[in-house]
Amino acid sequence: MKFFFLFFVCFSPLFSQGTAYFIPPKGWKEIDPNSLTPFVQMGYVGKGASSFAPSINIAEESVGTISQKEYLDIVKKLHTANPSTSWRRLGPLQTKIGKAELTEITIQNSGSKIKMLQCIFLRDGQAHIITGASDGTEFGKFRKIFTSVFRSFNVTTDLVRELKDPTREQKIGQYFTHLTSLLQKATVSEKEKKANVLDFHAYLTNECPEQGSYWHYLVLKELERKVRPPQSAISSLK
Repeated sequence: MKFFFLFFVCFSPLFSQGTAYFIPPKGWKEIDPNSLTPFVQMGYVGKGASSFAPSINIAEESVGTISQKEYLDIVKKLHTANPSTSWRRLGPLQTKIGKAELTEITIQNSGSKIKMLQCIFLRDGQAHIITGASDGTEFGKFRKIFTSVFRSFNVTTDLVRELKDPTREQKIGQYFTHLTSLLQKATVSEKEKKANVLDFHAYLTNECPEQGSYWHYLVLKELERKVRPPQSAISSLK
């Protein structure tokens, strides 16, 4: 089995399978999803004093029936195989979905140092890996930000239910259903479809700011999945 470890960078449920998400740091820029590898779901980049910008991203991979301890042993073996890389297990970290494992990775490279904080959570044969990385000289500054993002990590079968607000849940569900129907109509122009999706995106941002931009993006992705084909109005937002 090949494992991948990230360095870089009142309506029916909208999601039938578990969807993982976190709340990214405020002000950090979303990385173009089209530039990410298949394992990486989303990434964000911030601003730092060094040329190596701080970043945080989330990846997923299927791991079968291995335990979290076995998975961590594989992670350690892969990282420590490189003499310029050190790895250490920091222990459990409480996230919104449950206890994850926190690890730290240090890479020495031509006199410079890159440090990463990694949050690993296994459930139902899936490994969820959130990685925060920064220049070693700034790691102390960003460590608290990375940990805060890790604590917001969640896996849900319905993103909208996570609002814990029946009024907003109902409004968004009705909006989602209406927009799904509109986007499937051949009589509606692509320009009008795109405008309606942009309006929905703005609505999510204004009504649910506390959920963060990744949550907003995932709701739009589910909308895209339900209306294929056509999909151009949503794809054009990427």
